[in-house]
Amino acid sequence: MKRKRHTPEQIIRKLHVVVEHAEGTVGTGLRTIGPVISDRAGGEEATTEVRYFISSLHLGAKQFARAVRNHWSIENTCHWSLDVTYRADAQRTRHRHLAENLAWLRRFTLSLIRQHSGRASLVMKRRMCGRNFDFMMEVFTGQQT
Repeated sequence: MKRKRHTPEQIIRKLHVVVEHAEGTVGTGLRTIGPVISDRAGGEEATTEVRYFISSLHLGAKQFARAVRNHWSIENTCHWSLDVTYRADAQRTRHRHLAENLAWLRRFTLSLIRQHSGRASLVMKRRMCGRNFDFMMEVFTGQQT
């Protein structure tokens, strides 16, 4: 059986700083609109995605770029950690309340696991909590046993 070679994706984000100030826009407080173009190359095909960011602040080009980069860093740290640790993107919960409760529980337990001083990865700490009650209580209480 042949195994497919995994080629890493390369994501190039181009921040086209076309900041438009939407002073006369109908609505409450819309001040800045700006597009961000992401080029993704990997495997056999390349894709380009355009995202528009809006803000209620009157931002210049540098401030807008800094705000967008900060948004990416938050998205990458939180969402990526949840997906890697709990495979959150693979969850297929059908009931809305259950999905919201599980999402809250994942975020809560991830914050507890991050606070633990051990050297193991987040995934290993989560697995160790499931296999060892004493370790789980150590993570939950924050006290070494």
